[in-house]
Amino acid sequence: RCLIKKTKYTEAIERFNLFMQRAPNSDLYKQAYYLVGEVNEKMGDKDKAVAIYQKLVNMPPMDSISTKARKRAKFLLGIL
Repeated sequence: RCLIKKTKYTEAIERFNLFMQRAPNSDLYKQAYYLVGEVNEKMGDKDKAVAIYQKLVNMPPMDSISTKARKRAKFLLGIL
């Protein structure tokens, strides 16, 4: 998250992706993936962000990250 605050978006995505590759069963996997969507959104790639958020919505288990991702995808799609 520190890299996001410093607007080092590409590096942040690389680090999150590395984490997800190394720890695919981590409890923090969905959070990391959500942050990748958030960074893509900050970089102006709304389509990629929406695709990530929609994938999170369908990723078990259904939790607060799923709910947050659904709301964010709807907002970006202009549904909210």
